[in-house]
Amino acid sequence: MRARSRPYPSHLTLKSIALAGLGLLETKIHVMAAPIAPNGTNIVICSHTGAERSETGATNKDFLGSRLSFLQKRVCRFAAFVVLGAFLHGDFWEQGHPRQPVKIFAGVTYGCERLAVTQEGGGLVHWVRVDLTAPGVELYVTPLDPAAVARGWQYRLRPIEDVVEREHLAVAVNGTYFTTASGSWLRFSGDLGRSMQTLISDHAITYGPWGASLLWFDAELMPHVLRWGSAAEPILTRAKWAVGAHELQLHNGQVSAGGDFTADARTAIGIDQPRKLLFLAVAERISTPRMLRVLANLGARDGFLLDGGGSSAMGIGQGSTGTPAAVLLGGGRPVATYIGVRAPPCRNNVGLCD
Repeated sequence: MRARSRPYPSHLTLKSIALAGLGLLETKIHVMAAPIAPNGTNIVICSHTGAERSETGATNKDFLGSRLSFLQKRVCRFAAFVVLGAFLHGDFWEQGHPRQPVKIFAGVTYGCERLAVTQEGGGLVHWVRVDLTAPGVELYVTPLDPAAVARGWQYRLRPIEDVVEREHLAVAVNGTYFTTASGSWLRFSGDLGRSMQTLISDHAITYGPWGASLLWFDAELMPHVLRWGSAAEPILTRAKWAVGAHELQLHNGQVSAGGDFTADARTAIGIDQPRKLLFLAVAERISTPRMLRVLANLGARDGFLLDGGGSSAMGIGQGSTGTPAAVLLGGGRPVATYIGVRAPPCRNNVGLCD
């Protein structure tokens, strides 16, 4: 859903409001409501300094203490989500416009098209096609978080912009379905999480309770399809990277029957093994079958949908050519796992782009 233009204070931006609420910026959220302090002055509630400050500059550490309590932080973050929802009328935002395919990194082509609205939804679809034979191209699958594992979990939730920046990715999308220690409603950056599907990150296998299919890649980045069976375990020893799903919804270019016809945000991954291509795509609001048809039309032979709805997200990294680095869809909800690609910039001697 596209963010609508709304007036707001010049010193606040939509993104800063969201990130402050998620605890990603060391900033203050100033309350510009009616006076709430006993002396009639406004008070800073959500301040990472841990002290109230009146408009005259006075502080009251005895009231809040040196740091905000865990509950107060949660309340402040919840308030930020409410503000963000008021701006967006939804739980994700999208930017961009239809454009012809352009090579944005060595081996990475980006495109965007607007689908006509039908009973199966419509709107923008962002996609990338990755040539896995291109020099310098590497895959990324979120690795296990040691601190989370020590507490009986697997990952910590992270926003896509943080993952793209810190992992130096050319492009990334959200990954598998997941559960969290904080429940299914409010989820915050840093929360503990667990994948519901199997993942492999640099040969390390993380098993999930759901899923009968796997897209996996060997050390030479050759893509493969695996359906669980008695012979699956030996094959996994050859996999360096992998992402699992409940079922292979696109096989040999054919979309499986059925699926969810509800229009929602969707994320998809696909491969073309003979051409050694990887496809990643996100869409605003379309049905499962329509998203799979989009994936097939892009050239994918095999694939499936990843987590969707408010989790759907795609980000482009710094150094891109032809389109700016940005979160193209989503970003309002941190998730447990991501699938991404590292690639040299086009201006690099290794990453010459035609």
